Amino acid sequence: MPRRQHTIASGHMPLLVWALAMVVLGVPLGWADNSGEIRPFPLTGAYRATHREDRGHIAIIDFVGNYNKDLDTGESNVEARAVVAREFLRTHPDTYDFLVVFSTFEFTTGDALAFHWGVQNKVQGLGLAQYDVSHLFGSDGRLLGYIDMAALTRYVTDPIQPAFETVLTTLGHEMLHQWSGRARFMDAWTNRFAHPHLPRTLRHRLRNAGFRVLRCDVLVLLNDTYDPDTYSLTNGDIMAEFVQHHGLSAADVADWKRSLEKLGTQDLYFFSLNRYLFQATKP
Repeated sequence: MPRRQHTIASGHMPLLVWALAMVVLGVPLGWADNSGEIRPFPLTGAYRATHREDRGHIAIIDFVGNYNKDLDTGESNVEARAVVAREFLRTHPDTYDFLVVFSTFEFTTGDALAFHWGVQNKVQGLGLAQYDVSHLFGSDGRLLGYIDMAALTRYVTDPIQPAFETVLTTLGHEMLHQWSGRARFMDAWTNRFAHPHLPRTLRHRLRNAGFRVLRCDVLVLLNDTYDPDTYSLTNGDIMAEFVQHHGLSAADVADWKRSLEKLGTQDLYFFSLNRYLFQATKP
């Protein structure tokens, strides 16, 4: 399959659709994007999707048309995603929360590695708009989101390789957009760490370096009340200072601090941090 950088003009180009009926949360990355509110849009007939076959839990769908993230007009190319979703749900039950789509071809994704399309949002209290265009995606109010992971060639797909972590964290981040796509604070804070997700793959890395891993223990730090003398609030001051040098304004930080204080007054504050201790020897 040739690599295509611009408008997809013709030909049957397979998309791999992985449908999820569960929510998986992950740690935010800095190279993903989300659609925000999707308003009703026309189905013009400019795109075609045809279900070819299922392989296990993966559906293979041929797509014809422009699959770039944005149209030449600058508008989001949401109709292309709706056509793929409608074809999937025409041939599968409407029982899924997310459709996760990988392509076998490259297409233009702007600055994002992957992106999330919010099909509906009925959750209140997060400052997000309430809307539902699931019917345009072929769902009777069940489908929450459509996730474009883009071309498979962008990822290492062998799950035993450390770089496979990119697939998991990117997918988790995109799903998190469904509820907390404005969580820019943690995006900025993770810039402080050389490898914020190292424990996930450290056992494998140690073994590859010739070590024998004897054990792994978790050291839990828990603060379940809002108390200025606890670790979480003291560390929060350090976090607040750091993120203001990495894209967040003083007003953003003040809002974040107020939200923590409000949780405290409602007796809803909760902080938990896991630290991992690996014991290994090298023969």
